[in-house]
Amino acid sequence: MLRNCPLIVFCVNVALAVFLTTSGFLVGIASGQKNENNEATTAKAARIALGYEDWGKKYREVREATKKLGENDLGGALLLLDEASSKYPELPPGELIAADWYVSQNRVDLATRLLDQSAQKFPDDPETYLLLGNLAFLENRNTEATLSFEKARKLLEGFSGDSLRSKRLMLRLYAGLSSLAQRFGQWENAVEYLTKWVELDPNNASTRIRHAEALFHIAKGREAYRELVRANQLDKTMMAPAMYIAQFYLDQGDMQSAQMWLESASEKDANDYKPRIALAQFFWNNGDFIRAKNYMQKARTLNKNDQQLNILAGQVAHYDHDYVTAIERFEEIFGAQPDNQTARNHLILALAAEGSDENVARAAQLAEAGGTDVASLVNQCYAFARQGQKDKSEAAMNLSFRGASGPNSKFIFAYVLAENGQPEKALPLLETALKGKGLFVFRRDADKLRAKLITTQSKKKKNAS
Repeated sequence: MLRNCPLIVFCVNVALAVFLTTSGFLVGIASGQKNENNEATTAKAARIALGYEDWGKKYREVREATKKLGENDLGGALLLLDEASSKYPELPPGELIAADWYVSQNRVDLATRLLDQSAQKFPDDPETYLLLGNLAFLENRNTEATLSFEKARKLLEGFSGDSLRSKRLMLRLYAGLSSLAQRFGQWENAVEYLTKWVELDPNNASTRIRHAEALFHIAKGREAYRELVRANQLDKTMMAPAMYIAQFYLDQGDMQSAQMWLESASEKDANDYKPRIALAQFFWNNGDFIRAKNYMQKARTLNKNDQQLNILAGQVAHYDHDYVTAIERFEEIFGAQPDNQTARNHLILALAAEGSDENVARAAQLAEAGGTDVASLVNQCYAFARQGQKDKSEAAMNLSFRGASGPNSKFIFAYVLAENGQPEKALPLLETALKGKGLFVFRRDADKLRAKLITTQSKKKKNAS
């Protein structure tokens, strides 16, 4: 996250991330679309919050300074940045631009050192404390973040710098304060800060979405919906307002209301595939395979190119033991995007589950090529087991057992243990995998294996008695 968030615009992006990474099924479904929203928001807010890249496009000195930073010439870079800051009042002090660049390179230690220097050199400049607050927020040092933002707020009261810069600083202050308020569930405060943020940046659709979420949490549903409608008018790529309301209900655990709003969004626009993806994922997560498959198929009649939809389509097919379709869906994505780990992992599992010598061999080859991360080791565990390579399968399981937590992994370990004559160790893993009501690609297989092991155990006990 640090690497993709330049420090000068960092507070805005961190604040957006509070909403955009909210837990729930819509996050995964709309991830591509929300990335588009983020890019659109950054462009619209560029007049207010600029980072070193934006300054570099505008000012030669900043461009040359960032080149020097890349050559580890901090002294030379600061000379150029100080020159630029003295010439252009809208620019922040040079240390802050350099700190921004270091954060983009994930060198937070150097960024922090520069911010400390800036605090000594420019004790009345609020931007240093805003950025220190942002870093503290990111690292969950909440007390330090609060104190930094409060220090910045006091300094802003007497700030007499460039008017455009002053506006940018106020925006970042409200972004930071609203993010802290949301983190602690202080929704009344969040509404206050987000209202001011919207006033400063009225064309920012993503900020209005966050404002709507805060309004929803203080039981102002109508106002929240109106804000979402306004956001949708500003950015047509965002989800339908009803889908955001559904997400808000999901976050509160109100599944019935969430389903109602999703169905409303689906009925309102027969040509919008996104509510149908959301409903398919909703029913998948709630264990209703028939309706999950139905809505997935409806969505694919409208759009066969959506990556998240095709991942879900592959999962549905794998669960249904339609391995040909599952492999086809995952292969399409993996072929176009070899770095897509989700598609890669599901492709390996589908190939191995299909069971033919050719596909199992390819699954093992892909799994071994994946490396030694937990997901790759779990894939190796299953592929080797399907090949009958007991020792290699057990070795991969032992290396990944502690780090793997999902239901598919639990089934795979149980499968290997059962195949190796350890049903007493396999059963607890299956019980854990089947505990939730959500579907996963091996759920039917896990149910079947559990029933088989219980029956076998019962027969042994009966024979023993």
